[in-house]
Order: sequence, then C-alpha cells, then structure tokens
Amino acid sequence: MTVLCTALLLSVLLLTASPAAADSVFGFSYFGREVLTGDARIEGRAGMGLAYTDSMNASVLQATQLADLERVTIGLTGRFSAVNAKEGIGDINRLGMSVPVIRMGMPLPGQGGLGFGFSATRATQWTVSRAWEDPNATPDPDVEYREIIEREGTQFDVPLQVGYRFFDGLLGVGAGMHFKGGAVRIRYDIGERATDGNIISFVQREIRDDTYSGWTPELSLALHDVGPLSIAGYWMPEYEADVDIVQATLSDPLDEPATRTDTMPQRFGMGARLQLPARFSIGADFTFEEWSAYKGRTFTYDSDGNFDPAGEALDMNDERTLRLGLERESVRVGLRYTMPVRLGFYMRDWHYKVQGEDLTEWGVTLGSGLALLGGLSRIDYSIGYSQVGDHGNIGVAESLWTIAVSIAGGERWY
Repeated sequence: MTVLCTALLLSVLLLTASPAAADSVFGFSYFGREVLTGDARIEGRAGMGLAYTDSMNASVLQATQLADLERVTIGLTGRFSAVNAKEGIGDINRLGMSVPVIRMGMPLPGQGGLGFGFSATRATQWTVSRAWEDPNATPDPDVEYREIIEREGTQFDVPLQVGYRFFDGLLGVGAGMHFKGGAVRIRYDIGERATDGNIISFVQREIRDDTYSGWTPELSLALHDVGPLSIAGYWMPEYEADVDIVQATLSDPLDEPATRTDTMPQRFGMGARLQLPARFSIGADFTFEEWSAYKGRTFTYDSDGNFDPAGEALDMNDERTLRLGLERESVRVGLRYTMPVRLGFYMRDWHYKVQGEDLTEWGVTLGSGLALLGGLSRIDYSIGYSQVGDHGNIGVAESLWTIAVSIAGGERWY
C-alpha cells in the first residue's frame, strides 16, 4: 500500500510539471525532438529493447513486457543534457535536465502484469534575440530595437497498460490506453531596448499557446524464446487531439479562447532479440510515426522569411528510427552480481525539414548498472552522444551529450 501511495503522489507531482529538455536550435519544430522514454538500462542500448524482458523493471517499451514482473516495482529516471549548436551566428552551448520518468508495475494473477506512469515523449525550446529595424521608418541611432522569439514544444504520455503471457510464456499479449498531452507555445516580441539591455517598451507582442490532449489505445504482441530468438511489436492508431488555443497581442491582450481538433499520427514498432553464448544478446528495433498524415497547424515563416504566426501547417515527413544494441547480462556470482555492459547505435529521419532539406540524427550509447540489496533493487546509468543535422548542407547542426541515471526496486526495497 505504501508503494501505491508513493507512486500516485509522484505521478500527481509530475503531471503538474512541464516536460523540458535542453534548448535546441531546432526549437522551431513542432513538438520537438523525440525523447527516449525508457530507463537508463534501455537507453544504454540506444533505446532498443522491444523484445527484451525484465522481471524487476516497470519501464517498458510495450505492454507485453509487464507480464515478466515478479513483484511490485517503481522506477525513476533522470536525464541531463549538454547541447552544442552550430548556426549562422556561431556556436551556442546550453545545459538542460528533463522531467523525470516514473513508472510503476505490479504482477497480476497468472502470468500477467499491470503498469502505469508518466514520461515526456518530445520536448524542445529555443530563444532567439536579434537586432530589428523598422523597414518603414528612418533609422534612429539613439534607439535600438530587438526582435525576440521564444518557441517551446512538449508532448507527454500517461500510459495504463496490461500484459499477459500464454502457452508457457511463449506468447505475450498486451493492451493499453495512453493519455497524450502537450503544448506548442510561441512568443514574439519587438521591443525598444535601454542602455542597460532591458526592454523598456514594446512595439509588437504576440503570444500563442496551443494545448493538446487526447487518448490513443495500444495493442502489442510478442513471441518469446523461439530457440534463441524473441520478437515483439506494438501499434498505436492515429487519434483526435482536442486543442485549446489562447493568444494575446498588444492591441488585444486576451483574444477569445478557441478550440480545434487535430489528427495526430499513428505509431508502430517492431523488434527482435537474439540470445548469444556467454550471456550476450543482440537486438534491433524499428519504429515508425506517420507525421505525413498529421492534420493541424504549426508556426511558420512566409516566403520572405518573416515570422507568420497564422501560417498553416507545413507538410511533414514520416519519422523512422532504427536502433541496434548489444548487452552482456548481469549474473549472480556468490553474494554479488557482475556488472552488465550495454552498447547501442541508432539512426532517425525526423518528421520535418529544415531549409527544405530532410533532417537526420544518429547517436551512440554506452551503459552499465549495479545490483543493490542482494538484487532487490538496481541502479543503471548510460551516456550517449548524438548528432542532428549537417552544418555544411543546411547551415545548422547540433551535437548532444546525454547522461541518464535510473533506479528501480521491488516491494521489499520500499
């Protein structure tokens, strides 16, 4: 009961927080960069693990994995990022920390499991401040104007999932409901700046918040230990998101709130795991998100490069990600456990373009962990490096270092 109360309290606290990540030069995207939603154990394999099993961790990539839980468990994961962006004005360096991921799971009668939690799935933000001149006025050397654009995009997931195994564990079946929420926010200011650098008056101010919410189901299947091979997959159909719109300008401090409905993309994934000798395993995951079918809007620029807050949504690409991973599993030797070793590599085609060019990302990861309290709890950690964009091709590139730390424990640990 204490575990359940703790999980519910943490879930409420996280739901009142805003998912955030390190600032990104690609902040003028939609919801932003996809954030790995697994724990450090999974991230050490570059987020790969759809067909993997774990008896002590509720941080799952698809619902059938919950059937492997042996006790009530809670997992927490935190991520820290350092970003270096290269663009026309030079290098920009920023640090950031993501909202923690929390997951709770419990075994069910038979060979089943139930899980729920909270995680940010996409997050980005960016601020641009640059000199501005009124094209219809004579320049005044005693007056300096600044154009300030702040852009944020976030998306989060609150899943409730259940999984069962049948036929002596050979077949896994899972289902779930996911509450998907998020926001796209932009603030556009043109202000007169004083000699101390502060804005003393505004020529133009525009703020717009689009807040999203909707529900989507999940269906998942898995086949385990067919010889050395296990395979798994999931599907989440497209869904309708209710969007609440709030905007304000200098001339109208609070426009009448409005609503609309957006069609959000379907998503599916499939993965395979091959058990090798000496406790090694390798695996591969492929995920697909159909952003080309998205129906809604975003913030754009017109043909002259000027910000257009009323712009219609640009056509987006389908987002594809391939992840490859290797793991040497931990094993108990006497009174201690050996340390696992995890390696991973991934490639992703993003769901939108920059300067009319496709945007790609790749990354490598390394991870390990420690068993605590005789194996009743565990701490895992990973470090990853990724590269987004091509400075020579599109004029913008970004490199990202990420450290993830997670802890998971069973009921006796609490």
